Amino acid sequence: MRAALPPGAELIVLPIRSANQWLARWVPAPAGHLVGIVSRWPEFLSTARTMLIAAGLPSEVLLLRDACKSQWRRGLDQASVILCDRASAALPGLAGHPRLVVFPLLADSARDEIARSCDLGAL
Repeated sequence: MRAALPPGAELIVLPIRSANQWLARWVPAPAGHLVGIVSRWPEFLSTARTMLIAAGLPSEVLLLRDACKSQWRRGLDQASVILCDRASAALPGLAGHPRLVVFPLLADSARDEIARSCDLGAL
């Protein structure tokens, strides 16, 4: 990554949240429940699918919805829970949804890393 940056640019690597630790309370899902995954970001959809299957959810219970496509809400009313990113949580039809779960991608320690970088930049 550093090689791709222009000279003098600073690279800050932020830690991401452990998906297994975060998902522990959600899996395994009870039989008969569907899990919706909504995002406009294709990598979020792909990564969420991979992580949920690795955590023990069968692929057939996952409803992946690309919010950039028409009729992306199709079938979500059947989902027991809807997993999305922060930007998608604000979409009309999802905002305020009672079964909406926003996956916090950055680890809690990332906030400290960002604050430290901002403090260093002020010197």
